[in-house]
Amino acid sequence: MENDGSRRSNIPMLVAALMASGTTGGTTYAFSLYGSTLKASLDLTQGELDTISSATFLGGLLSWIPGLFVDRFGCRASLITGGTTGASSLLLNWVVAKQMIVLEKNLLVTVLSALGISTFISSALVTGAVFKIIVSTCGPGSKGSAVGGAKGYVGVGSAIYSVLLVSLRGGLLQSDLDFLPMAALFAFAAAAIPACLFVPGKDQLAENPTVDCTTPLHFRSIYIGLISLAILIVGNCMLELFVDAEEGDDDTTALLQEAGDRFLEDPELLAQEQQLLGNGDAVVEDPDYLMAIVVVVLWFGPCLALLCLPTATHTQLDTTDSSDVIPLNGSSKTNGSRRKAYRDDVCCEDEMESNNDEEEEEDPADMITENAASNVSDGPEDRNLSQMLGTLSAWLMLYSTTILVGGGTIMTNQMGEMTEALGFHGDVGKASVALFSVCQSFARVATGGLSESALSWNCGCGGGIPRPAFFMIAALLGASAHTVLASATSEVPFVIGVALSGLAFGMVWPLLVLVSQELFGTTNAGANYMFYDGSTSALGTVLLSNLVAQKVYDDHIVPDEDGNKGKVCIGEGCFQTSHLIVAGLALSCFFTSSCLLCTKLTKQAYRGRR
Repeated sequence: MENDGSRRSNIPMLVAALMASGTTGGTTYAFSLYGSTLKASLDLTQGELDTISSATFLGGLLSWIPGLFVDRFGCRASLITGGTTGASSLLLNWVVAKQMIVLEKNLLVTVLSALGISTFISSALVTGAVFKIIVSTCGPGSKGSAVGGAKGYVGVGSAIYSVLLVSLRGGLLQSDLDFLPMAALFAFAAAAIPACLFVPGKDQLAENPTVDCTTPLHFRSIYIGLISLAILIVGNCMLELFVDAEEGDDDTTALLQEAGDRFLEDPELLAQEQQLLGNGDAVVEDPDYLMAIVVVVLWFGPCLALLCLPTATHTQLDTTDSSDVIPLNGSSKTNGSRRKAYRDDVCCEDEMESNNDEEEEEDPADMITENAASNVSDGPEDRNLSQMLGTLSAWLMLYSTTILVGGGTIMTNQMGEMTEALGFHGDVGKASVALFSVCQSFARVATGGLSESALSWNCGCGGGIPRPAFFMIAALLGASAHTVLASATSEVPFVIGVALSGLAFGMVWPLLVLVSQELFGTTNAGANYMFYDGSTSALGTVLLSNLVAQKVYDDHIVPDEDGNKGKVCIGEGCFQTSHLIVAGLALSCFFTSSCLLCTKLTKQAYRGRR
């Protein structure tokens, strides 16, 4: 578009953002898809495997760096850089995992951990650009829907990758480790290439700002795509599980029984047999190319369809260019602007007034009506990160969310080991990862709107339900999930526990975004939220997935006759204690979340919203 003073449509940028969002969750929450195979092929201990998986989430402590990059260089550069570096990191990970480059054992874990952190930072670059595009180009009527769609794709990403891995195995993919080049391909194809095609540079946006041309039809297309993906993935997973259960997995059962007869004589032999059954390299299946094509079409199709749908004809008078957007790590106030917080997104934007005279002549009644329509109260005093951490509410929320997020990352990191320990077929682990992803994606999309609606419910106690109350619901779901998982010895209860765990995990993320803004103000919403986003993932993963689960797993590995411990744990006890610990901690989150509801800060924040 030439510099003729016209405004460019935001639809192409929104298409690029939505396509790229699925690649972030696809790599972040899919380690368990290939973790068992990585462990077997490189002869890693469970502790070494947990170190690699946990190191990835430790990259969350550095999540402020990608935010600065997005603000400094713009969304186009961030998407291209994130997609390219993410693809490179995944390919290098694959090269090391396949031992194309042979490394010493003490260096191997360090290199794989560093590559995991690099992949996480690359995903954070993409994530930062995705949500900055939405904040800077979508208006108050469409911003919440756009954020919900993007979060839905983030949540369902690992489910998409799981189905693609199972569908292509035996054809294009010969090993579970081939997940890595597949993810690299999508990181480049769905993030870097759309950015080159659809996202203007920072200078171009400054010259020709965007106008919001979205209509409800655009978002119906996105949600139809997400719902179709969820139905297809869940249906496919349930079909695989029930077919395996009906057939009895005769070959697997016979092999396990034969190995069980020799368990006391040679425990390592049993471990090897079960590793063979759970190892993706040992399973030869016919590829299902049709399923893979359908999944990719349902992923990209609704996004690309936005380019063909009718657009809004109105002009967005309060358009902001990329320089007006609040940075992820803070805010910048502009003369002649006023701050406005939208109810369906934590981010806020500077709405530029056409001139100072219009601002002075604005009818106060219109302002009251506008604020009422947005359902946003004056809110509490804006707090920066250090001021936020000086409040009791901040620490209560940090404890609750760290435990709930950690309870979810145990599942994403060690799903393969859980199914292996219980003697399930290898595909049960992949189907469970897909189901977990769909459930947490549904929870991400639904929780924001449901918690918003609950603010106006007539509960007979002086108003609606404050948003932090939904942390209590997530805590109960998490406790129930891990209680079921602790007692699961067959596939059906295990899958039920996985689904409940996914719901609890997914509820946390939109609540973090919204509650952190409503309690601590909008001026520093970016920095405050990024603190929770990175800290909960890093701390929850290290404390629960690495320390607790690893210790319990190692303690239940049966030594051989010479007293040497193996690397594979078999039996219900491998994760049972870990699940019970997480269930107990989740119940404590119910208590801390109820305390959060009773703090003075929470009461002040939601008094005007109920």
